[in-house]
Amino acid sequence: MYVKHSTNRGTLLVCLYVDDLLVTRNNESAITNLKSSKLKEVLMTDLEKLSYFLGIELKRTEEGNMMHQSKYVFNILRKFNVQHCNIAKTPSETSMKLQKDGNEEVNGIMYRGIVGSLRYLCSTRPYLVFCVGLIRRYMMNPKMSHLLAAKTIIRYMEGTLNWGVLFPNHKDDKNVRIIRYSDVD
Repeated sequence: MYVKHSTNRGTLLVCLYVDDLLVTRNNESAITNLKSSKLKEVLMTDLEKLSYFLGIELKRTEEGNMMHQSKYVFNILRKFNVQHCNIAKTPSETSMKLQKDGNEEVNGIMYRGIVGSLRYLCSTRPYLVFCVGLIRRYMMNPKMSHLLAAKTIIRYMEGTLNWGVLFPNHKDDKNVRIIRYSDVD
């Protein structure tokens, strides 16, 4: 991520990932100037308004901009063959106690794939960080109880397929606040 501050033109943000480039600024003409100068140097395609970047989708609604990963969640369900499963009401059971030792071992490669997929999903689902962090502790030697806990999170994801983070529209940008809540338990 590159950030360029200018007193008369505001701030320019450029996110670069391999060959994908995301540009934003509070001044539309500055973005147009940057794109035209880059087109002279490299071959690129301008996809106009942002709708999809690195597995994260952006949807504009009347309420604001919704950032979600519905397509990514659907791909996780399909990859681990759990689409059409019984939906879990919560991502983990409150009484769940995972232990290092215990029941039968499971395929470690598959387990690490599930945990990695769920970890990336935390970008738009920050409330999953605790649950995913909990199952992540057992990546070296996963047991059946750990896999069942991971699958519970996936089953929860099917029921919340279209959830994400809403950035609401505000007429007065000075009143925009980001509020975070946390339950330490």
